[in-house]
Amino acid sequence: MEESNKKAHHTDMYNSPDLILRRGQSFRLTMEFSKPLKDWQSIVFTVQTGPPNAHSHNTYVEFALSNSWSSGMWSAVLESMPGNALRIIMSSPANAVIGRYNLSVSITVMEDTTTFSLGKFTLLFNPWCLDDEVYMANEDERKEYVLNDHGILFMGNEKHISPLGWNFGQFENNILNICMDLLDRSLNYYNDPLADCSQRNSPIYVGRVVSAMINSNDDYGVLEGKWEQDFSDGVDPNSWNGSVEILWSWQRDGYKPVKYGQCWVFAATMCTVLRCLGIPTRVITNFNSAHNTDGNMNVDMHYDTEGKFLEIHDDSIWNFHVWDECWFMRRDIGNFYSGWQVLDSTPQEQSQGVYRCGPTSVTAVREGDVNIDYDAPFVYAEVNADRDTWVVNEDGSKEKVFSDSKYVGKFISTKAVGTDERVDITHTYKYPEGSPQERAVYEKASRIMLFYRPPPERPNVSYNTSTSENRTGNEQPMQPTRPEINPAPSSHNVNTLPSIPERNVLPPMNERNRTPSLPERDSLPRVAGRHATPSLPERSVLPPVSGRHATPSMPERNVLPPVSGRHATPSLPERNVLPPVSGRHATPSLPERNVLPPVARRHATPSLPERNALPPVAGRNPFHPMSGRNVVPPKPERSLLPSMSGRHVLPPATGRNPLPPMSGRNARPSMPERIPQPPVPERNAFRVTPNESDSELPDVTGKFKILSPLVLGEDINLLLVLRNLTPFHRPVKINLSASCTLYTGRRVADIFSDQKSVIISPSQDAHISIQIPYSQYQKCLNNGNMIQVVALCELPFGHKVLVTKDLVLDNPPLQIKALSKAVLHETMTLEIRFKNPLSVPVKDCSLLVEGSGLVDRQLTAVVPFLKPKEKIRFRVEVTPYKAGEKQFIVNFKCKHFSIKGYKLLKVASK
Repeated sequence: MEESNKKAHHTDMYNSPDLILRRGQSFRLTMEFSKPLKDWQSIVFTVQTGPPNAHSHNTYVEFALSNSWSSGMWSAVLESMPGNALRIIMSSPANAVIGRYNLSVSITVMEDTTTFSLGKFTLLFNPWCLDDEVYMANEDERKEYVLNDHGILFMGNEKHISPLGWNFGQFENNILNICMDLLDRSLNYYNDPLADCSQRNSPIYVGRVVSAMINSNDDYGVLEGKWEQDFSDGVDPNSWNGSVEILWSWQRDGYKPVKYGQCWVFAATMCTVLRCLGIPTRVITNFNSAHNTDGNMNVDMHYDTEGKFLEIHDDSIWNFHVWDECWFMRRDIGNFYSGWQVLDSTPQEQSQGVYRCGPTSVTAVREGDVNIDYDAPFVYAEVNADRDTWVVNEDGSKEKVFSDSKYVGKFISTKAVGTDERVDITHTYKYPEGSPQERAVYEKASRIMLFYRPPPERPNVSYNTSTSENRTGNEQPMQPTRPEINPAPSSHNVNTLPSIPERNVLPPMNERNRTPSLPERDSLPRVAGRHATPSLPERSVLPPVSGRHATPSMPERNVLPPVSGRHATPSLPERNVLPPVSGRHATPSLPERNVLPPVARRHATPSLPERNALPPVAGRNPFHPMSGRNVVPPKPERSLLPSMSGRHVLPPATGRNPLPPMSGRNARPSMPERIPQPPVPERNAFRVTPNESDSELPDVTGKFKILSPLVLGEDINLLLVLRNLTPFHRPVKINLSASCTLYTGRRVADIFSDQKSVIISPSQDAHISIQIPYSQYQKCLNNGNMIQVVALCELPFGHKVLVTKDLVLDNPPLQIKALSKAVLHETMTLEIRFKNPLSVPVKDCSLLVEGSGLVDRQLTAVVPFLKPKEKIRFRVEVTPYKAGEKQFIVNFKCKHFSIKGYKLLKVASK
């Protein structure tokens, strides 16, 4: 087959002698014979992929040589017959199965048929083909998201975002073959090879398979995750500079999981695989990323009375989390949701019984349509969950000290097209924080979650223990013993998560506050449009409302008796029935229990006493009469009775002071005298919620100020500033603490604690200086250089203020300088300079060098010893073997730190 095909198909960058094509595009081949071919009756071509002994209409196709094209099908047209040869133009459909193909031809002459093998080729997705589901119109974006073999990841925290160079290397030697092996080693292929291969025409299906195979929790996937500090039996995740060494190691070791990876390693490796297969992909970083396990859109963070973070809940907020976005159509859920799709291979939660996530439409996340495939509730919570902060007292009671709807999902970032700049894409995931649209979408998503059931889990697959040699092509996959599950940490257990088969379904309540039985997922229709409310099942669901104040007709079994008289109120059944509303302000007489009060117009706030207000009481039927347009039902509160929700939210009230009876046209129903109390003592010490002016504000606010640069090896100097907001003196007791943390928020070691007491004058500030010497954090600092400082301030009347600050210490710069020009196939020299940032000597250091198109293998230099503050210089010679812009990556690592840097080189052709 002709080499010109590779260039035409944008596959000439692959370091492979095999023919690599993209679907939906024609290619040329020439068949040469020993003598001119005459009097032939038919020429029939056969393309076959997948298991050799099983065929389907997608994996085995026969098509004859003809004089015209067949649209949407495999076809071949005779171009010319020069001498003893036939020149053929062949094309594949835009929805052809991707994979490794065998091509053969059967020629019939004088009733005699002879079959010849024409060789093998690999077929990929085609972002240049208008009819392909992965089509991307912009050429610069195709170059960035398909052809660029290096990139930038972003790490740190929202106040300290650091770039990290990464070698994707999707065109390097044998990477394409490894990616095809990855598909052939999935659970889907193991269960039914033919069915699996037949579905590889869909980027949705392939994306889900790859998402599961990058981690090793359910199969012998590529990477094993670990979030502890001991990586002695593998590779520290911070030591990886690219995906190539990871994928090579996976194949070299017999397709056993590579140790170890964390979220950015999983995401970057999956980006390599997907770009290699032809799916446009980019790496995304979400700062303050929530991990919400129970589907209630709230993440609870707990601290003890000394200000130390408590790992008593599965919810967590990571400083950052990294996933991928892929570009393709979503015909399965509607073209409105086409475009960028989230895929996450970090093993956090199971999706249909397998550790994977996505594809989730970014548009669906922005619009709050969390009931569509796949895993939308989990992704939505990662960028939109509300954070509630609690202090746990010594007696086990809890006090909510802060509620923040703006903390989660900050500075969602990716690399810019054509440059190494950071692009903020937060607006693609949600409307501006605190805006009416953002809160409306939040309430919409919360409402849908009340009735959402995740798709049924797939049956577990039990592997039989066996061994096999490294295989190529489409041989039978290895059948390893099912590996031990090792998901990403949530909180108290860093390596395991409890199985949550229905994480997005509210748990059943007790008899007094029972919830209705939830409909099956398949009975829920899709939600279309920004404010659409799903049509719900017949028996316990509010039917459509027509007209501005129309009263819905109720389901067949819950019909109300007719109402007579102008202001008559029907006699209501005891439970589960809502009365119709008549008149503009009429309010039905409610039963004693289990019925929600009516909600007024869209932005109305009920006129309630500021404190001791009666919250609505949860019942079996969670619906209530609605008036106005786009009314949002109240958001469920966690571990408490539901409270009214809207733009001005009043804090939940407790006690024995119900609303007094009213009379007249706007009379409210009489309510029970006593309100049920939650099982655990919980009260708001104070609550500061953005855009909620009626919330109770604290007497004192605080913040940390950084007094000197945060540099690894130096002391940390901070200033806690507390401001008295009242006209009275305020005594404050302060518990100070600091801990080394992982980027997942998990506390590794406590490094500092202190107590202070001050009296703050009216409307004045108090300043408390804090110094943390290097000697206190040097032994426990992790590779992310992250420290959290906490001040828990106790005020009069039992109020508490919690002030936190996440610190990231800077590594010293690593300087890279090119001493000669970069020219294809000519040796060049680069100089690397860096300095030991510590005041102590370091031993057993190493320097790692990597870069696709520059060095074909990772280079390593050993540095046995460095004196305190010593400067060192290295010179490295490389010979570029690919032209264009290339990334030279350097990593200097030792036990105490890991310093990374990169430099872009433009390699000129001769």
